[in-house]
Amino acid sequence: MNGPTAHMIKGGEIVVIMGFELADQPTCNTLVDSKNKFSKCIE
Repeated sequence: MNGPTAHMIKGGEIVVIMGFELADQPTCNTLVDSKNKFSKCIE
């Protein structure tokens, strides 16, 4: 986290990051585990 948002969260908190994409084909939503490693893909 950078900027003002970095001052609002503390170490160890769970943060949800959302991204948006305009695509011609379906995309995969990626989930990660607590160690930020790939967990699964949700279509």
